[in-house]
Amino acid sequence: MTTTPPPEAPTDAVEPASRPQRWRAVALVLLSPVLMLVALEYVLWVFDIAAPVPPPKASAPKFGVYEPARIAEKMKASKLPRIVCLGESTVAGAPFEQRMNMCTVMAEALGPDVTLINLASSAQDSNDVLAHAKVACSHPQTFVYAYFGHNEFLHLERYAGFKPPEALQATARFFSQFRFFRLMGSWVARDATPEAFDVPSMTDSEVYDRFEANYRELLDACRERKLVISKVIANPDLGFRNDGMTLRQTFELRGNFASVPMSTSCRTCFRAGPRVNELVEELGVERAGPNLIMVDPTHLQVHGEGFETFWDHCHPKPDVHVAMAREVVDAVVSAGWVPSPRGTFTHDLTAREIAVAEEDRAVYNLRYDPVAAIRLMDDIKDPTDVSLQFGVAQAVAGYIVDDPERVERGLRYALSKLQQPQRRKAVESCINTMEGGTAAGGSLCLNWLPGTLIADDEKVAFLARARGVVVSSGEGDDDVGALLMRLLELSL
Repeated sequence: MTTTPPPEAPTDAVEPASRPQRWRAVALVLLSPVLMLVALEYVLWVFDIAAPVPPPKASAPKFGVYEPARIAEKMKASKLPRIVCLGESTVAGAPFEQRMNMCTVMAEALGPDVTLINLASSAQDSNDVLAHAKVACSHPQTFVYAYFGHNEFLHLERYAGFKPPEALQATARFFSQFRFFRLMGSWVARDATPEAFDVPSMTDSEVYDRFEANYRELLDACRERKLVISKVIANPDLGFRNDGMTLRQTFELRGNFASVPMSTSCRTCFRAGPRVNELVEELGVERAGPNLIMVDPTHLQVHGEGFETFWDHCHPKPDVHVAMAREVVDAVVSAGWVPSPRGTFTHDLTAREIAVAEEDRAVYNLRYDPVAAIRLMDDIKDPTDVSLQFGVAQAVAGYIVDDPERVERGLRYALSKLQQPQRRKAVESCINTMEGGTAAGGSLCLNWLPGTLIADDEKVAFLARARGVVVSSGEGDDDVGALLMRLLELSL
């Protein structure tokens, strides 16, 4: 018996989509998200959500007199032969600033026809030096001298917020015009860990990587110029506080302020870490050529002679500037870049200028090594221009090393100097500026920054001791005594 299969269900014939239909389907898939974002943007606009933030007001030029446009004007206004110097406070000649430095010595030795343009200034780091180098090296120069690397741990916030590539910045600027993008960005920023770009999270290795990137870019910018690069030097004998501790806490723990080996990275030292000179040497070898010379003055930093050759942690004394200038000139003469020097290698600082520098740096060194600062201050028998700072520094140093007699002697000395109306007026002006919030701590009045010497509880104890000295001097209710106490309160 055979079974007849049931008839198959009729099927509808499906015609293939035409090309216009396929394109409409693709367009719908692609445009749907765009239409949804347009609708979302409209809703956000109606309810004024994620409104654009007005751009900040224009600020003063970042580099002041060293603004790139002004540097270019200097280049156009001067003629060859011309030396351009790039660097930080060492190249600027601290504590004499532009009065004397290795570059002024070089220019003097090479003769009166040589023009010196020194673009160095205190507290610059490789970001600043690179910006100046790009402008300087876009003009013909007899040679460019670059010495930097000590301040890489001074402005870590610049590295922590390092700019992404320009293409990525341009993309972000385009999308930031839309409210939905700004709204999503605010959610992401709210959930992001705040430590992501904190200064403490920056490792030493990351800082050195940024330094290397800046140095490479400088070499690229100056590849058509005759360039002298230099390793940097520092005082190997200055002591420093323990990381994370105040000076007084360090002294209570150790009884001194030990020097940190030059082979060790030290953020609290504010001097170049060991990797800086390694990178300078590596890049000098890598980019070796007829337009590049590397000099190495590290033989001038000798253990046991640190305070004979340096004012403080990294600023050389005049004779060292002269020695560094001689090394550079010898190198460029040997390379045939300049003729033999016509002048002498020397400086013309007066005895008074050097005496004032000794006093200034003795007070300055209190921020690093109070024991060394005391030793330097004790060598000065008749202070000149910084006598008020000198007395206060003696008192603070005495408190840090637990020397009550020095605390009293220093405070009484400061009180005696405040009897002078002109000095008292200058301190009053300083205090008014600090109280008005227009100055960073006590840097206008005293040569250190608040919070770096003693902790808050230590400050309370010191001020109580200082008040006792002021009262016992008979000036506790006097304007002079009140002025000194207010200065101490603001400057610590």
